[in-house]
Amino acid sequence: MLNNRLKLTAHQVNFVSARSLALGRLFLSTMTIGNGAASEYVGSMKIKTSITLAEDLLKIIDEQSGPHKNRSDFIEKAVRAYVAQVTRDRQNARDLDIMNRQADRLNQEAEDVLTYQVLL
Repeated sequence: MLNNRLKLTAHQVNFVSARSLALGRLFLSTMTIGNGAASEYVGSMKIKTSITLAEDLLKIIDEQSGPHKNRSDFIEKAVRAYVAQVTRDRQNARDLDIMNRQADRLNQEAEDVLTYQVLL
């Protein structure tokens, strides 16, 4: 079984990652690769991709990404936050729909309970 923290060479990273995927395991660790740069894998391997962004947005990302200037980490965190917000919004909309469908019954129940209260 793999430890949560490993220090591996670049060749070992490829082997361990491929082995983890082949075994159907999630690879969750912080690894030191080659020249000592740390890379964090959460849930699965990261895949290099290419996107096109407006120049003004890229400037904002560079300003906001902090001292390490890692655009990929910044964009990944932003996308995760966005997906989490969309998920919450959908759940809230479902909850509101359920409450609206039950509103008449719940209001009637509340009025009924109020009739049993005694004024002091």
